[in-house]
Parts: sequence; structure tokens; C-alpha cells
Amino acid sequence: MDEAQRAEYQTLRSEILQHDRVISQIYALMVAAEGAIVGWGLSSNNGLVFLIGFLVVPPVFYYIWDKRFTIWKIAGYIRAFLEDEISNLGWESRRAVLREIGTKTHTATHAVPFGVVGVEFASFHIFLLGNLFACGYFLLQQVPGPPWPNWLLFAAGWLVWVLFAIHSWVVKKNVLARESGGATGQYNLWLQVKEREEPRKT
Repeated sequence: MDEAQRAEYQTLRSEILQHDRVISQIYALMVAAEGAIVGWGLSSNNGLVFLIGFLVVPPVFYYIWDKRFTIWKIAGYIRAFLEDEISNLGWESRRAVLREIGTKTHTATHAVPFGVVGVEFASFHIFLLGNLFACGYFLLQQVPGPPWPNWLLFAAGWLVWVLFAIHSWVVKKNVLARESGGATGQYNLWLQVKEREEPRKT
């Protein structure tokens, strides 16, 4: 059984790494797409071009955070079912302890201030706000003024950003709560699954 567990561990760890690579690739593609949108908007002097960013940034945010939740769910399963059963395994458990110690002692556990996740999260909103301000700037430069449907689209962009800002914050807060260190979050849920399975094994 130990070999089967080791094979499962290696498969799940590979899946975590694959999800992590996908996150990096998708984020890089989003940045490239945002750069192309900004370049197109600046060259055309058409403010509405900047609103195309709203078709790119929010979907990428939700896709990336779904991947992050999957990573933390797999990590919780590894901690609950595999690391206690196989000797010399402890990456996920020790990583959770490190996070907990860092929180209690206010020791930085990330190379980037506020953590990579925090910087990444902020960047989604910085991109969208930049697009909105650029859209407004170019609309104001039009002489004569742009027709009212253009301003309606601009106002709709602000409304979408406000709703996205609120919902994305809720998503971030809930996902990070599930990922927090110690016997909480996904790990705690997997422990409950493990406890329900114990009577069937005896």
C-alpha cells in the first residue's frame, strides 16, 4: 500500500505543479493582451478600445483563482491522507507550519511585499482602472464630444469594475481563508472526510 500511496502522492504533486505553471502562463498571456489593447487604444485615439480589457481581465482572474483553489484542495488532501502515512513526506504540512509561524512572528515568508498573491490580485484592478481612465481621457479629447452611447459604455465599464472589485475581494477572502495555515480550511475538511472513513475500515 505504501507504493500505491507514493504513486498517488507523486501524481498529485505533479498536478499541483502543472496548475501552477498554467497560472503563470495564463497571467503572462493576460499581460500581453492588455499591452496589445493599450497599444491599439493609444494608436487609434479611440477610448472605447480600452474597454476591451474588461473582456480579458475578469475571466482570467476567475480562472486563475479556480486553479489556486484546486491547488490548495489537493495540498489539503496530501496533508490529510498521505503525509501522515508515508515516512519522510512533509512538504505541505511543513509549509503550513511555516506560514503559521510567519504570521505569528510577523516574519516575511514571501519574496514580494504582501505576497505574490496580493500583488497579482492588485494588478487585475490596476489594469482595469488604467483602462477606464484612458477611456475617459480619450473620450474627453474628442471634438465635438462623443455621442451619448459612448459615455453609456464608459459608465457601464465603471459599474462592471465596481461589481468585479467587490466580488473578486469576496473570492480572494474566501479562498485564502480555506488556504490558511494550521488544521483549517481544506485540510480540516479532508480530516472530516478521513474521520468518516475510519469506522468503515475497522
